[in-house]
Amino acid sequence: MELHPLCILTKFNMLTNASDDRSKWVVESTTLSTEDIEVNPANISVFPNPTSKNFTITLNGIDKANIVIHNMLGKVIYVRNMTEGRLVIENNGHFTSGVYFIKVIDDFQRVHHSKLVVR
Repeated sequence: MELHPLCILTKFNMLTNASDDRSKWVVESTTLSTEDIEVNPANISVFPNPTSKNFTITLNGIDKANIVIHNMLGKVIYVRNMTEGRLVIENNGHFTSGVYFIKVIDDFQRVHHSKLVVR
């Protein structure tokens, strides 16, 4: 669980005086929130990892998501919309030996990352 610090709004107001041609700045700070926001990161599991054949991605805490898998060069190898918490991906030669980056984008547009090693 991660707690975010308070947000502070700072504004600068310029004060002028008819007899003084210099500008004077006043800094005012206002607290926008005093509540701590709890962030519960989603649990992304990839197994078996490393793998040489099929692998499974499970998502805990995410109902629907878009899965994108990139190779080390950034080329998109696999894209799929996930409507369940578990996805079995068959390696039909698309995943050659190497490291892959799994990007999960949930319904709230939060991005989660994981890695996959293919032997």
